[in-house]
Amino acid sequence: MWRAFPHLLLIDTTYNTNMYKWPFVQFIGVTSTSKSFCIGHAVLLRERQTDFTWALEHLKGMLEDSIESRVIVTDRDSALMNSCKQVFPNATRNMGRWHIRENIKKKWKEVWEYIHDSWLSRDKEKFVSCWMADRLNFGESTTNRVESQHTNLKRHLNGANNTLHALAAYTLELIEAQKIEIGATFEKSRITLKRDHNLQVFLQATL
Repeated sequence: MWRAFPHLLLIDTTYNTNMYKWPFVQFIGVTSTSKSFCIGHAVLLRERQTDFTWALEHLKGMLEDSIESRVIVTDRDSALMNSCKQVFPNATRNMGRWHIRENIKKKWKEVWEYIHDSWLSRDKEKFVSCWMADRLNFGESTTNRVESQHTNLKRHLNGANNTLHALAAYTLELIEAQKIEIGATFEKSRITLKRDHNLQVFLQATL
């Protein structure tokens, strides 16, 4: 499915999924029917650049001869961002809106106080949007899709003390349910006549 819809890659890490307390990374894509799908998963020993690079290189190998992702959305984890730059050097790498806002607050506290009092208190999203307007994003400006997949997975898990075998089994259950749901949207799209669409990933992919 990723070879069919490779343009967008969203990445985020979640915790409390296994008995070893190892971070669990989910890689998410988006279909033509605007449904999220799991591209891959990785259990990492630590959140170091070498660990993320290992996972991303395996992920990239799944594309075979397909085009690579053009947009990658992550949180502000510097190790992950550096790995994305190393493995997918030609992709536009974006942070989510919330992470951009927090980064501004962290680096320019005094300026932020003025901005918050003057502008941001009136329209937060419009201000943050100016930081993203010139960057290719295919309409995805947050990691919400990945966070939603974290929530779905944890509904399947039997608490936080799973073995890796159990974690893999629960993940496969989630993927199978996801495939059925996505398949239904594909079938519906074949019989639904639409005069136009506003799905940015396909509008911008043709530019």
